[in-house]
Amino acid sequence: MHYIINLEKNIIYCTFSDILGADEIIDFIQLIRKDPDFNNNLNTICDIRELIIIQGFTLIPVLANFVKQTSKERGSFKLSLLISKENKDNAHLYKVLTSDEHVKECFNMQDAEAWATSNPLTDEAMIKR
Repeated sequence: MHYIINLEKNIIYCTFSDILGADEIIDFIQLIRKDPDFNNNLNTICDIRELIIIQGFTLIPVLANFVKQTSKERGSFKLSLLISKENKDNAHLYKVLTSDEHVKECFNMQDAEAWATSNPLTDEAMIKR
């Protein structure tokens, strides 16, 4: 796992790989949020193409609940999930569970960056979260 905060693009790039559990991913997200360069409006691109989930199906609801609860304080930001065909079901389930319009599944970095750097979400879309 690693991350880079690019303040010029207003994006956090996170990469999750290897075999991980929910606790490890949540701890890593909390570490990012303690970074001095972190701010609540940074858009996020999470590359989960090489992530192997040890708890399988049960990990997604745990992560979705954690992100949903902690995202409320962040304000208007976008989350791009960079996925492979193998992880498409997990990313889709995550999106459905969180019911967040700020989450988008992408299959390549260009699409993820294009969406993350496009116009901010409207207040109306954020209220629906």
